[in-house]
Amino acid sequence: MKKSYYNIGSMSLVFMLTIVCGSARAQTKTISGKVTAENLPLSGVIVSQQGSDQSSVTNESGVYHLSISGDNPSIVFRHSDYAEQVVAVDKRSVVDIVFSQKVKGIEEVVLNAGYYKVKERERTGSIAKVSAKEIENQPVTNVLAAAQGRMAGVSITQNSGTAGGGFDIQIRGRNSLRTRSNSEIDGNQPLYIVDGVPVGGGVNSRYGGTVLALANVNPLNSINPNDIESFEILKDADATAIYGSRGANGVVLVTTKKAKKGNLRLTLNSSYGLSHAVSGLEMMNTEQYIAMRKQAFANDNISVYPANAYDVNGAWDQNRFTDWRKELIGSYATFSNSQLSLSGGSDTTSFLVSLGHNEQTTVFGEDFKYRTNTVSANIAHRSQDRKFSLNMSNLFSALDNNVLTSDITNTSYLLPPNAPSLYDSSGNLNWENNTFNNPLATYRNTYTNDQLQFLNNITTEYEVLKNLKLRLNGGLTYQTFEEWSLRPHTANNPSSGMTSAQSAASKSNQNRFSVVVEPQINYSFKTGKHSVDVLVGGTYQRDTNTNSAIQGFGFESNVFINNIGAAQTKVVSDDVKTEYRYAALFGRVNYQYDGKYIVNFTGRRDGSSRFGPNNKFATFGAVGAAWLFSKEDFEGEFVVEFRKASRELWFVG
Repeated sequence: MKKSYYNIGSMSLVFMLTIVCGSARAQTKTISGKVTAENLPLSGVIVSQQGSDQSSVTNESGVYHLSISGDNPSIVFRHSDYAEQVVAVDKRSVVDIVFSQKVKGIEEVVLNAGYYKVKERERTGSIAKVSAKEIENQPVTNVLAAAQGRMAGVSITQNSGTAGGGFDIQIRGRNSLRTRSNSEIDGNQPLYIVDGVPVGGGVNSRYGGTVLALANVNPLNSINPNDIESFEILKDADATAIYGSRGANGVVLVTTKKAKKGNLRLTLNSSYGLSHAVSGLEMMNTEQYIAMRKQAFANDNISVYPANAYDVNGAWDQNRFTDWRKELIGSYATFSNSQLSLSGGSDTTSFLVSLGHNEQTTVFGEDFKYRTNTVSANIAHRSQDRKFSLNMSNLFSALDNNVLTSDITNTSYLLPPNAPSLYDSSGNLNWENNTFNNPLATYRNTYTNDQLQFLNNITTEYEVLKNLKLRLNGGLTYQTFEEWSLRPHTANNPSSGMTSAQSAASKSNQNRFSVVVEPQINYSFKTGKHSVDVLVGGTYQRDTNTNSAIQGFGFESNVFINNIGAAQTKVVSDDVKTEYRYAALFGRVNYQYDGKYIVNFTGRRDGSSRFGPNNKFATFGAVGAAWLFSKEDFEGEFVVEFRKASRELWFVG
């Protein structure tokens, strides 16, 4: 559906109930004190009474004076460089405070680089991150919508307003002329990784080209945004080199929420929104429209109106007026999202279970609806000696989409205001004696798809020796996708003489099963001002894909249109099975001197083979490295990147 004709906004209602129980006045007194840090006075500390608007600020000598009231008041001390402190006054009149623990700054932000994690200040590659805090309050069905405009160098575009459609994501520009509209593979799509498991590049729709932009369903549609803990994108050669040839267009890393220890906790999140098509165009009424049409014919010296000019030649009532924008796209689209989660656990074992339901309708009325249901679970275990850990995540999702096959937004603006009503007196579609192409006839043509996906990830780690860890990451993905395109004869004017013998139905099925195993060894050590971190691992992946399709033409009745076996003519496409195997070795060496100078090497050697109808075989390889030199008294940073595939050396200041 073409978003260029209108914008959809959402409205939300918030109700607040405030209950005031009353307050008791107590005796007011003044307290004072001194705030120090590292044996020196600390100025600029905000001192306030908890639950009150009374506040004070320490002077250059670290001294403050504050008026307080109440029976058992507490004082709050806040400073941007230190952790907040709350102190009970009791009966004291002098309260001195010593700040000792500095708060963690932005350099302590940890980024997920795929096979390893790195602090923000120590990263050498270009990594952009969106956290759960930035995602959870946005009414979206795909996390990519929440990330739009939040990452430099990353262009995320929703290709249409159709619910459940695809997204076009380009990381640092377009790398290939190939798109899904003219090829099975989009040469610009990144590699998607969910909890360490590659999920492929989305589903290509066989019959949804006129409905879903680029005929693609994004792979992240099956993940509830509320289940996502963080969302990172690896952008440059250093960050993506560890993923080899598959990371040539960038890598999208999705980390789902994990179990946390604590008391049993039940959480319910629910949101509801309304959307309405909004346009600033002021349309003519019937009188103005008829005058404009007649003037146009007069300008062309036409006095006898053509037979097909039904709006002015008397075939249609020239006193009738219909606001077609309100009639065709004036409904309210609803959006609802609910999530119920249960979590808890001990110091060694914890769990998280989440149920999610999302539903979205359209402004076109009828029963066009997009629904997703998700079930996610995570269990984490760590031994008492902290040497062994196990983390298992499961995600099951069911999606179904029932959408309009063609956009009638254009019709709502171009249809004459005196056009006939949509229904006749019997409640049937009105064709006004074959003079009216009823726009609601397109509702008879439908497109639906159903998708089921199961994603599993198991990660286990054991510390064999001090600083030497063995890690095994494995996962499997099962995905099934079924789509239907129905074109009954009733979508055409009865005067055409078409019957159910001209009705058609199309159906396709796609199934994918993938298994990936990644053993890894990590060793790190530090001596004096030198620290080294070494990671070596391998990947083995096997995918099996099957595709089939069938079309049926001509039915005894449209009642049987969903049963292609009842069609008079059947066209069966090839039942194609494709097997893909992938193997790789990857590694990383990170050296730091005095926490100021950093050298980081990452690389991967990979190969793949694909067995299908054409027995294709291909191998690829990629190596990348980057060096980042930084010093506290430097105003900027200097990065050198080298990529073997292109034999290019890049200097970035």
